[in-house]
Amino acid sequence: MPDVIRYECVAKTHQHGQTIREGGLTVHRGGWAYCGTEEPDTPHQWIATGGIALEQLVRRSRRPGVTETTS
Repeated sequence: MPDVIRYECVAKTHQHGQTIREGGLTVHRGGWAYCGTEEPDTPHQWIATGGIALEQLVRRSRRPGVTETTS
């Protein structure tokens, strides 16, 4: 798992899946990037995070009512 996430997707159509486990990591401009949902057919809109741990990014991006599921 990467130490630092450099970019976060803020595209309105990609805002936070139904569970925290949806979405994932990719590489953008040579750094790790995180998108909160899986929407492969629509473009991402990346913003720089300044370097943040994945756990902090996911926690920060949670909305009320979004819950984590386990399998």
